[in-house]
Amino acid sequence: MHHFYKDILDRFDGPPLWFDENAVPRYESFAPDRLANIYSNECALVAIECQSCATEFNVAFSELNAGRQTSKIDGKRTLRQISIAEQIARGTLHYGDPPNTQCCAAGPSMNSVPIAVLEYWQKVTAERTPPQWVKEPSLEREIKRPKLQSMKQHAVKSIAAPTFHNISSAPEHVAPFSHAVGADNWVILTGQMPTQPDGGKDDALVTGIKAQTAQVMENLKIVLDGIGLGLEDIVQCRCFLTEFERDYAAFNDDYQSFFPADRLPARTTVGVTALAVGALVEIDCIARRPE
Repeated sequence: MHHFYKDILDRFDGPPLWFDENAVPRYESFAPDRLANIYSNECALVAIECQSCATEFNVAFSELNAGRQTSKIDGKRTLRQISIAEQIARGTLHYGDPPNTQCCAAGPSMNSVPIAVLEYWQKVTAERTPPQWVKEPSLEREIKRPKLQSMKQHAVKSIAAPTFHNISSAPEHVAPFSHAVGADNWVILTGQMPTQPDGGKDDALVTGIKAQTAQVMENLKIVLDGIGLGLEDIVQCRCFLTEFERDYAAFNDDYQSFFPADRLPARTTVGVTALAVGALVEIDCIARRPE
């Protein structure tokens, strides 16, 4: 935030003609020898506008406030002093907060945007003569900065509506649900029970934790196949056991046989008091479609 030079502003009726590198208001015409930095070798008078209210100001740049910027040297990024001429060419001149003249209700720290280079001067030394300020009209130009997307525009990225899948070859529903729901590249599968795919909801279950685990995994495969995926696309499973202590080890033995040893999904396993249709095990999962 720049200092508010109220004592100077109150002495004059009209607005300043320009502001120097320290945001001091100036009422005489711009000239390189009137810079705050008397040792400068290049300078520019630049039109900027308040980022909030778009009030325009003419401000001076010299090595004092042009600042250092990141550049690549031998493939490595480094922070170095870049000439004002190069910053004009890049469109990277940045004055910071507008001069503190209370231009809008947003306050004195609303940043500024450069609009145009009005004047550019460089100190040139000829043989046997003292350095002279030379104006370079070729660098007097509009500054076209890359348009930045607003946060709202970033958030507008297209998100596909969810898709609801019911697979005819999968076991019959035992409750009101879809077999799977897709959202962009992600697919969430409803927990599968150890019921037979060709039986009704009251069909007898296979016996024992190992057989029921195998049936659940086969049912997950059927649902995944129905939406063009496979077990290899699963990234996370949740497993529910009604007899946790008794069945946990046997369940693991059968479960892990369905995945390569180096591609086991993330997993949570919990003990529960009961599951639908009297099952010993239920597994739901999240899968991701390949890009």
